[in-house]
Amino acid sequence: DGEPDLTKSRWCLIGFEDPDIFQIECSSPTPSSRAVNCAVQQASSQKYEMKIGDVRTAFLQSRKTNRPIPLAARLPPGTLGVDPRQIVVLETEVYGLVSRPSWWRSTVTEELQKLGYVKNACEPCAFSPFHQDPDKLESEGTIILEIDDLLEFGSEAHQERMASLRSWFQFGKLKSCFQGATFAGRPISQDPKDFSCTISMKEYVDSKLCDVRIPKTENCKNATCRNFAVESVL
Repeated sequence: DGEPDLTKSRWCLIGFEDPDIFQIECSSPTPSSRAVNCAVQQASSQKYEMKIGDVRTAFLQSRKTNRPIPLAARLPPGTLGVDPRQIVVLETEVYGLVSRPSWWRSTVTEELQKLGYVKNACEPCAFSPFHQDPDKLESEGTIILEIDDLLEFGSEAHQERMASLRSWFQFGKLKSCFQGATFAGRPISQDPKDFSCTISMKEYVDSKLCDVRIPKTENCKNATCRNFAVESVL
């Protein structure tokens, strides 16, 4: 089409060589199907437009590391403009380190709490704004966090908070589910008229799943332990 090809490169560290690998936090939760489904139902019931966005180079936007002894890393061979003897001192948890997802999560969670969001006790990836009025039970919005992707919806007050969040972190494109968007591998579409939502797994089924042909001779009486050949997969 005449457009130049776009390429992407990323400097990744060899994380398993981290000297602190057994002392640092490495785990970071991801949203359950229940969390996503409940959020979609909530948006539909409260008639909120769902939006999905991602944070650009999220790990590099994390707060500074609190390691007592900072990590240093060698640059890849052939890096232009530097002496091969030079090293880089890491100010945060970057790509390749096993600590990077949990460190980014703690960073964004801290900022969400500053905006008045509270982490759900049952779903650690779900956040909702805290109400000052104890008699007000209806939620003003919800955020589902999946590493550097966010599914969010809510009232005008919620949207103002999200604008503040986007001023603190650099986001990529914000997609409306009215036009269809994908979150955590799930294509989600929303009807702008009645706010009903549809989650489709057709793309996953078509691209990842396939039929397995089992010969008729395989039955309970004469079945044997065997691995089906690749050719038997349709």
